[in-house]
Amino acid sequence: MPTLKALIIDDKTEFRASCGQLLRKDLEILVTDCDGCSALESLKVVLPDVVVMGINIEEQQRWQLLKLVQLRWPTCQVLTLSDNQSDDDKVKQIEASAVGFMNSEDLERLLAKAVKKINQGEAWVPRKLVPSLVERLRVLA
Repeated sequence: MPTLKALIIDDKTEFRASCGQLLRKDLEILVTDCDGCSALESLKVVLPDVVVMGINIEEQQRWQLLKLVQLRWPTCQVLTLSDNQSDDDKVKQIEASAVGFMNSEDLERLLAKAVKKINQGEAWVPRKLVPSLVERLRVLA
């Protein structure tokens, strides 16, 4: 079975290291980046299966990266980590290309599982977000 390639994007070295340690048991972590500029270059070189977008990245960079991943690397799956985002922001990130969300309090327990499931084509969405997603679909219909 081929090794899963994951790219962690976050502005804090300690946070990237922590996520890397959590995933290293099950996944090959090829690159970690600190900002949007180096993240773009790493995406081009690494071609990860899954991107883990950390909580310590500027909002504007987050939105730019989500849109670029959708356009340039449509097979790459994105899991965004957040603590203070509204449900509306999370739904908008799904529209932009994210397939999963996780609060930082769940990282230790669920990060590796979420990345595996996302790579297998599943979404990783908290149950509390499902009503917002359903409402958005109703509006679009």
